[in-house]
Amino acid sequence: MKIKKASIHAFGKFIDRTFCFSPGINLIYGENEAGKTTLGEFIFNMFYGQKKYGIKKRVYSPSYYRNIPWYHPSYQGILQYSIGDVEYRIERNFHADGEYVRLFEESTGQEVTSNYSCDARKEIQFLSEQIGLNERVFINTIYVGQNDVKGLLFENKDNILEELIGKSIYGVEGENGEKTIREIIRGLEGKKRDIGTEKNRSRPLGSAYESLRDKIKTRAELEKKQNAHHNYQATLHSIEIGLEVVRQKKRELISRKDTWQKRSLRDRIEEIEELYHEKQDLLVYIREHFPLDIRESRIEELYHQRKCNRKQVKKRLFFIIAMAGMGILTAIWTIIAPNLLMQLLILLGILILFFLGIIQWKKVNGKDDELFHKIEKTHRFQDAYFELNRLEEQLNHLLDGKSIETLKKEMEALGHHVMVEDTLNVEDTLNIEEIEKKLLELEEEELSLTREQTIYQTKILENPWNPEELEKIESEIYALEEEIRGMEGTVQAIDIAISTLASIEKSGKMKWLPNIINKTQENIYKITKKYHTIKIDDQYQMKTLDPLTGRIVKIEQLSQGTLNQFYLALRISFIQSLSSPSFNLPIILDEPFLYFDNQRFHESMDLLKMLSQRHQIIIFTSQQRERDYLEDYKDDYNYIEL
Repeated sequence: MKIKKASIHAFGKFIDRTFCFSPGINLIYGENEAGKTTLGEFIFNMFYGQKKYGIKKRVYSPSYYRNIPWYHPSYQGILQYSIGDVEYRIERNFHADGEYVRLFEESTGQEVTSNYSCDARKEIQFLSEQIGLNERVFINTIYVGQNDVKGLLFENKDNILEELIGKSIYGVEGENGEKTIREIIRGLEGKKRDIGTEKNRSRPLGSAYESLRDKIKTRAELEKKQNAHHNYQATLHSIEIGLEVVRQKKRELISRKDTWQKRSLRDRIEEIEELYHEKQDLLVYIREHFPLDIRESRIEELYHQRKCNRKQVKKRLFFIIAMAGMGILTAIWTIIAPNLLMQLLILLGILILFFLGIIQWKKVNGKDDELFHKIEKTHRFQDAYFELNRLEEQLNHLLDGKSIETLKKEMEALGHHVMVEDTLNVEDTLNIEEIEKKLLELEEEELSLTREQTIYQTKILENPWNPEELEKIESEIYALEEEIRGMEGTVQAIDIAISTLASIEKSGKMKWLPNIINKTQENIYKITKKYHTIKIDDQYQMKTLDPLTGRIVKIEQLSQGTLNQFYLALRISFIQSLSSPSFNLPIILDEPFLYFDNQRFHESMDLLKMLSQRHQIIIFTSQQRERDYLEDYKDDYNYIEL
């Protein structure tokens, strides 16, 4: 069997890529994440599809989801291969919505898909029927993956024979005689029954699953408790942040209030001082402009005096007018009936009275002017006096029973806040009443948050959380999962071994397994140039002869690299044994020589070069030494760089 060409339309990271393979050695080189594993999965998936094996329904394997192209709507490709002289072409669309697979004979172009049966997953079994290997046997024999060669299949086991290596060749040339394949299979099935199933609680696997479920339930409860504790802490932290914000706002408002109060006191003191100076100036003005009689005068009495005086003015004016009239009458009488002496005496008396009246009138009228000016001055004094009283009232109101020195001390006690209006922001335009209102709101909010803080502090105290509890249960779950993984790995290894051995038994190629063990001994000797004997005891212990000491030693006592070499030798032996005269199966290796030293690497490459005369060899690698080896020996090989 030879793989000819892989035409990838869209699969994983590959878009419209074609890879051609030679019938001999094919070296596929690429750095990490270059696509080596993707190309290997494409080949396998083209042959067997992407549905999980052993399940009677369509359940896609992780490979389906892992290789869906990110930036292309298609998910399909073509693979050409040959078996004997017949060449085939597989066309497959992987998309679940439009999935299909078609098989054609290249020589005739005829579709032969219907010639092959379909399993419960609706997967065409063309390659299984062509070469007699189902996908599980194929992946565990022909395709030697990177994890296989690293030994990861048996990393959790006590010895190699708990894996495919031991299971596959158990009983061959054993210390206590040979066993047939059927006897080996029955022994493996007994081991599988001893392990049990998930539902069988009386067996180790079922008991471990039961314990795991209990532990997972306990973990869920602990995680719920942990989440509640973390939520309480997060809420408490949020409350504490809110409290700090509220308290900071309070401090700012209190500071602002103190600033306002200090500024108010400052303005108040300045106003008091200004009023005091006004008062002093007014007292000086009163003392200088208003004599004692004015200050002691009553305006009502002055008005009364002026009123009486004005009556006197009127009387004097009337007397003057009367005297003037009498003088005029006397003058007329003198003209009409002259009696000069008497008339002159009368006239003289009238004139004297007239002039006396004028003098009295002027005197009374002068007193009226004097009273008028006195009233006017008294009015000015009263105005000044009223202003003085007003200033006194304002001072008393501003002082509020305190001295100006006391007010200055109060202002100093408020602290040294900056009293510069330019530093005030919008909030500072609030008056003292608004500030006090906001302070009251903040105090209520602080009280509410403090109550919530107390509630959550109590909840945290009542529901203490110890992370070690979860760590302990996580550790126990991990240990149980590892135990289950180990037992299931053993069951899987047994299933693989049974499937492989059953395939060999069904093929009728060999009733006994000496051929496999002989080929394995030949191959391991070609690789190591040291080990050449394999022995198996009844306790499933695989042993080999150490040529240096002549002692039989357990395989698991050898180095990791030597274990990998034994495993590779066994896998190659299986491929050789499963091949037939009509076709030879290919050997597909993914990073097979990571743990091989240079000498055993060269010996392994020598073995593969010899096998390439009959088998197609496909090597995926990120190392340069495979190519260097092939170049040094001038070997004919096909090189593909990803």
